[in-house]
Amino acid sequence: QLAGSHVPMHDPALEFIKFVSHVLALDGDMHEEVQRLKRALLMLIKVREFSPEAKFINPCLSYVLSDVFCTFCNASRDLDLLRDSDLMKPRWECQACRHPFDKAQIESTLVSLVQRRTLSYQLQDLKCATCGQVK
Repeated sequence: QLAGSHVPMHDPALEFIKFVSHVLALDGDMHEEVQRLKRALLMLIKVREFSPEAKFINPCLSYVLSDVFCTFCNASRDLDLLRDSDLMKPRWECQACRHPFDKAQIESTLVSLVQRRTLSYQLQDLKCATCGQVK
């Protein structure tokens, strides 16, 4: 399955307008200009500015790393690696005691998850497309 394929996209021009205006709006100094540009472009393709189809939907699925433990107070937390605003800070810290998380341990956990998924994919049985036998 391709990245972003869970989001229905029907009109390429509309999707282009939504994505470009969302990226440009990341610069807070250009917010008003981007809104005017988006409004004008949506008028060109005859889509209302506040209609549901004009709303930007993030195409990235989230990934939650569950049960990350603080090494200081043993508090457990699930980390949403793509959506959690606390992880945008340079220092990842426990919400209970404000002690920094061990990034090396989190990285090791992620690497082991990828290795397990890779191994399970490689060990799966392959079926012949024509006869259906397991190879």
